[in-house]
Amino acid sequence: MTPKPEPAGTSFARLAYEGYARILRNYLMNRVRNREDARELAQEVWTRLLRVTDPNKIREPRRYIYRVAAHVVAEYQDCKRRSPVDFDSEIFDQSALDAVEKSDGLEQLKAQADVMQALRPVPPMLREVVLLRLRDGLAYEEIGARLGLTAGTAKRYFFSGMTLARKGWTRTGQ
Repeated sequence: MTPKPEPAGTSFARLAYEGYARILRNYLMNRVRNREDARELAQEVWTRLLRVTDPNKIREPRRYIYRVAAHVVAEYQDCKRRSPVDFDSEIFDQSALDAVEKSDGLEQLKAQADVMQALRPVPPMLREVVLLRLRDGLAYEEIGARLGLTAGTAKRYFFSGMTLARKGWTRTGQ
């Protein structure tokens, strides 16, 4: 049985890996300063080299590999710039989380009080429908079953209640 010939990109990538893997690894480490990221970027470079359809057109493989690597690094850095949030769980202070949760809790209580203030002028049945929809996330069918209404009536009550709440909200100047 004769071995199948390798696709052109595969043989080029294999030869490039054999000759330039260490150089590429050092190049990437100097650019990103993180071993894990450098490994992932190297993998991307080798993947792109597998796509080479005509390796005979590449006169200087080392320069070509550096060019591909430079593009991969540029894409990586661009991506990091667009998502600047970086989280290190070892550095994170639990007291900071507690403070955020407390302030979020206070804001949530204030928001709930504001909603209840806006719903105060709304008739009790409409207020109940609005709360079941917004607070409990019930579907109109579920609200109707719970309150003895049809789904259509529950929907109509919801929109009527929201309209009255908005009018009350804007009248009080909040």
